[in-house]
Amino acid sequence: SLSGLATRLGAVPLFADLDQAARAAIAVELEWLSLPGGVLLYAEGEAPDAMFILLSGLLSIASGPPSEAGDETMEVRAGECVGEVGLLTGRPHTGSVVALRDSTLARMAKPVFDRVMARYPAILLRLTREIAAWSVRPSPRDLAPTARRTVALLPLSDEPLPRLAHRLKTALEAGGRRTVLLDATDGGRVDEE
Repeated sequence: SLSGLATRLGAVPLFADLDQAARAAIAVELEWLSLPGGVLLYAEGEAPDAMFILLSGLLSIASGPPSEAGDETMEVRAGECVGEVGLLTGRPHTGSVVALRDSTLARMAKPVFDRVMARYPAILLRLTREIAAWSVRPSPRDLAPTARRTVALLPLSDEPLPRLAHRLKTALEAGGRRTVLLDATDGGRVDEE
């Protein structure tokens, strides 16, 4: 619902300072978008036509050829936006964005973006500050990996899966990783601590 989207926009730092009525006015202009895991949102080099607000799920931004993208990826989490730099500069996207898991986004088309920025200049100021802060962040290759990963085990031998899962968990934890074992009884639960 629109009131639900307006409330969710309150959790997005870009819109957090706006009152509910202002967020509701913006929500009316947004388009809902469901993006299945593994699907490309936009490609590096494409002309920007919208900003996207991630409401749930997880995205990855990668620049350069796919074979080299592993070292240059950044994750986008719920409450963060993508595509805003292109809308501000008018330059092509500097990276490709793909959903790492099923994601829900709100799309703000360029004409809507321009109207919202003109009507609520505080958003433009906050966006400018976020971009400035983002531009001085360390490179992803300089940061320790913090992303949650999900691994599925499939039987290819006679070894029982629970035993293999526990051995893998022990090995990962010995390397300093935090792990959670899920099985069919967890019904798709994902730990989001």
